[in-house]
Amino acid sequence: MHKKAKILLLFMELSLLSLFLTTFAVAAPSAPANVVNHKTKECAMIATGDECNTCVPTGDWEILNGDCPEGYTQLNDYVPNSCTFSGNPICCEMSPGLYRCQDSVVNPNTKYVLIGLVIVVSLSVILIVLRKKRVVRD
Repeated sequence: MHKKAKILLLFMELSLLSLFLTTFAVAAPSAPANVVNHKTKECAMIATGDECNTCVPTGDWEILNGDCPEGYTQLNDYVPNSCTFSGNPICCEMSPGLYRCQDSVVNPNTKYVLIGLVIVVSLSVILIVLRKKRVVRD
């Protein structure tokens, strides 16, 4: 196989692979929040969610603006929280089974993106197999 053909084949493989890898979106978690329970005089943290969920503390816990008050015990654990779907349509497009998406506007072109991903993966596999066969012959 000619050197230019090998370079072109490698470039096509990397291009298809990078296209495949950049089409997946993952919700990035928000920074944890400090919470306080004035009844037990404890401070802790909660996960506040991501682009798809908004989370708030449950029970007697409330969001704390600032540092843990003096005399309160700082816990190293995360306390329970309650999360609700934020309504972000991107979440419904990427993971429709995880969220209540009935009221969200979902992009009708999502199925074409998924079909495109299947095609890209198939072409990548074919190119990799062909490249391996050619390497074995050379």
